Amino acid sequence: MPRDSTCLALLVVVAIGSLGTEGGVGAHNRVSNATIARKYRIHGMTPYSESVFTKKFSTTFVDYLNRAVGPRFAPPIEFEIGSQSFDSIFDSAARQKFEFIFTFPNMVGCLEAEFRAQPLVTLRELRGEHELNRYGGVVFTRSDRQDIRDIRDLEGKVIAATSILLMQHQWKVFADVGMSMLSDPKALLFTGDESKVIDLLLSGEADAGFTRTDHVESFNADPRYLNMFRVLNPREGLTIEGRPFPFASTSILYPEKALLAMEHVNFRVSREVTDALLSLHKGDVEMETAGAAEWQTALSYAPARDLYISLGLMTYNTLLHRHQCIRATLTNFYPGIKCPQGLYLKSESDVHAGCEASGLVCKQGHMCLCKPCKTGSEIEVRRQGAPGGPGAGCPKMLPCEALSTKQNEPLELRVLDNLRRPVGDGGGLVMRVYGPSKQAPREFKGVPVGVGEEGVYHVNMSFGILGMHVVEFYVGGVQAGETTLMEVTVADCGYNMVPDNEGVCYCPSGFIRESLLGCFHFTWLLLLLCFVVLIGVGWFALTRIRREGMWIIKREDLKFFDPPLILGRGKYGVVSKAEYRGTIVAVKCWDTSGGRERDRTKPHSRSSHSSIGHRPP
Repeated sequence: MPRDSTCLALLVVVAIGSLGTEGGVGAHNRVSNATIARKYRIHGMTPYSESVFTKKFSTTFVDYLNRAVGPRFAPPIEFEIGSQSFDSIFDSAARQKFEFIFTFPNMVGCLEAEFRAQPLVTLRELRGEHELNRYGGVVFTRSDRQDIRDIRDLEGKVIAATSILLMQHQWKVFADVGMSMLSDPKALLFTGDESKVIDLLLSGEADAGFTRTDHVESFNADPRYLNMFRVLNPREGLTIEGRPFPFASTSILYPEKALLAMEHVNFRVSREVTDALLSLHKGDVEMETAGAAEWQTALSYAPARDLYISLGLMTYNTLLHRHQCIRATLTNFYPGIKCPQGLYLKSESDVHAGCEASGLVCKQGHMCLCKPCKTGSEIEVRRQGAPGGPGAGCPKMLPCEALSTKQNEPLELRVLDNLRRPVGDGGGLVMRVYGPSKQAPREFKGVPVGVGEEGVYHVNMSFGILGMHVVEFYVGGVQAGETTLMEVTVADCGYNMVPDNEGVCYCPSGFIRESLLGCFHFTWLLLLLCFVVLIGVGWFALTRIRREGMWIIKREDLKFFDPPLILGRGKYGVVSKAEYRGTIVAVKCWDTSGGRERDRTKPHSRSSHSSIGHRPP
């Protein structure tokens, strides 16, 4: 073949290859893969309502992606929009109810840690004339509050916020100056709406408020609130992309909201979605509808994750071998309360009643939190039924008063885990007790009390071995609280009984066991037996005398007729008619002479015995 023909053939092959690459749809191959799903759900968890979120982002997540990404696959894939809340996000993620999620930076860290979600892009927000990919948390008060010049001045004051789930930045600021946001203020009022935070400050019901950067500047520019608010402890030197950050912030800056792909999403779909969103620019209809500038490659959300960990809102699950976030919701903030070191969370019922107990009225539609933390010990113990609170901590390697007991005496305990760790699989409370000898330790598992008393357990036990026992507490397989001592003293046995080393009561030598009373010495038992016999004999004699006395008739109770009325005569006596206590009777008079000389006229005057028989008159 001529050289020119070879070149021509090569050019034809290249051209055909190029057509294969560029042909079809746009500048990409059409991906055909049976493992790629046909429908992809993009959900949002944002401060917007579901309707507002749909209105702002359906143009991007539905219309644009169906047009730009859908046809790149064979068959074409589709996108639909939905929403999640703090109440549903974790359960929905576990059940794979969405493939992509657009959410807050703090939730990005949670979804990364628990579900291996991957941040794809970060939203660049438009705040006035500024294009920002980071923001901060703000603590502010009214400009006329001269008594509040610093965050430390908020001790004993009332603070308004949107939700306990959206104030982690301010929470960290309090911790950085040595304050507890949960214990030092008088109360925290959660409104669910940022505009209501402003209303509480204006009415004087709140002394300070929490918001995000740029909002105070927006309020002060509003003719209704012209310069009425002031940011507390604004940070100096904050920069963004090499230029000064344009708004006052009390906290450091954190990345803006992000779009994440869940682990079960095919990487090709994630890649195409990322490319499509990065292709949008400021001024495009999709970005204008969203009220944002554009999308950029995802920033690092490590600062948000570190924030959660430092506040105790994300902990490491040793069973699952990964971090997990707290499960607080907008309607139940109790799981989101993490007390500072040295303080412990009160029971849920006490927390919800805390503001009312302090005299603060919580308005309808608001949620209020008043000093939910208390001093105490990690593990507190008291006897079941004992008056007072949950109990007290046991001292380290010293006898614990609540645990002191006698041999084989039932010991019913109420044990409180003040960290209120979840029971879960392999969780719960276990008390491990080591005897004074080298016996194997005994374990007693606590029974959870139930809802409303999280962290409270009932434990029943008894010990026969005398002496000091070492007690350890374990929660979720991890030792908790102090190792303490339990003193087992001599058992209470019956009369003259003594316990052995294991608390079994017995009679000493020379004594006999009586099941009800105890032990008795042989001498006392013999005397007791003699006494019982004498009592029995006496009782028998008395009873016989009384019984026989019923048949002895007094002579004066008999009235004979005069002259005597003889009813009959026998060999040994006569039978006469008489009256006995108003009744006509027959009286037999025995003749001691044997009947040889009988006096028929006066039979009753003889020395004789009488027997009475009743006879009709």
